[in-house]
Amino acid sequence: MSNKNNLDEYLLEVKEHQIRVFHYYQRLTNLLSNAVANHDNSRLNEPELSLFAEDDSDLEVAWEHHYKANKHHLSPYNGGIKGMDLVTLTEMFCDWVVSSKESQKTLINTIQNHQVLYKLSDDLVAVLLNTVNLVLPSPVDMIPVDSSHVETVGYDPILREIYVTFKGGTTYRYFDVSESEFNEMLESSSVGSFIANKLKPCKEYQKVR
Repeated sequence: MSNKNNLDEYLLEVKEHQIRVFHYYQRLTNLLSNAVANHDNSRLNEPELSLFAEDDSDLEVAWEHHYKANKHHLSPYNGGIKGMDLVTLTEMFCDWVVSSKESQKTLINTIQNHQVLYKLSDDLVAVLLNTVNLVLPSPVDMIPVDSSHVETVGYDPILREIYVTFKGGTTYRYFDVSESEFNEMLESSSVGSFIANKLKPCKEYQKVR
């Protein structure tokens, strides 16, 4: 067999593989779309509709019904994380994104809290945290700064956190930083030196991506 025939067969094999993968990817996408279209529909129907809408209702009963009716919650009614599949796991993650914003918490904190509460594995949490970087490149508005090392900075006044993206693209967040400290950093002659000398030695920090 000639080299050309070998190459043609190889290219055909790769193409067929790509088509088969796309087929199952499309099936998964359709399942995800269906899950999104029906997300939390139980809250729009009885008994949840009345229970959640009334101020004096028994919310414990409402949430118990909701957890039983919706597989994307890490509840014992659905077997916890072991009762999930990729579709419900993705829906759960998207639900956490929105609920974190609604409760004014960071998504990273939400994931870490659920890890402790439901004993999620480190590997699963690592996957979820990696996905945070895809979905939320930065949870705050980033400001470009004049610096040889720092690209942009941002501040979350509710959580008192500074986000710093360096020239190479790496982003860190620094905890328990006051707004006055953030403004002091912006007004300093060197943002990079301020971070190195006043934030890094005395503040807890975490690599975001």
